Amino acid sequence: MQQTASNPGARRGPLGRLVAGARAHPAVSVAAVACLAGAVMVAWSAFHESDRDRIGTVLGTITEGIVKGDEGKVMAHVSPFFSEEGIYREQLREGLTRILRHRPLSRISPLVRQLNVEHGTATAIVYVESRQGDAFRGTFARTEWLITLEELGGRWLVRHATPLRLDGRRVAGLRAIMALGY
Repeated sequence: MQQTASNPGARRGPLGRLVAGARAHPAVSVAAVACLAGAVMVAWSAFHESDRDRIGTVLGTITEGIVKGDEGKVMAHVSPFFSEEGIYREQLREGLTRILRHRPLSRISPLVRQLNVEHGTATAIVYVESRQGDAFRGTFARTEWLITLEELGGRWLVRHATPLRLDGRRVAGLRAIMALGY
């Protein structure tokens, strides 16, 4: 039964007690609203995967595919509109298959140095250390890439992959890297 002006002693429901408390103590009501907003933000961040997280997952999956020699896993994250210096998606697949077959990598460690995400497009500067063979007889390379991703159908896909440096030296481009087998 709700309290009314004619029946001041009647019991209040939970909402009535909340409203009465807010009227009696405005500072408490502001704090309660702030706590509620904070709780909503924490819940949102816990259940909402950010674009940065999704891009990190894509780059991790590509890395895993390269190390395992699974070009299908890598190509699943390459845009159908991929292009770099006249190399399109199919040429990339062929070059990747050749490299993974003839020069498999035993380890690859990417480090995203910079990531900018804006309106369905992302650019990342990625530093990669890779090793062919074992720790004692293998070869080691450091490369730096400018990766451009686009969001298509709710998925982040690689649109461009521009090599910037190989072992500290500027690189002539993706064709040069593919010719070297990196």
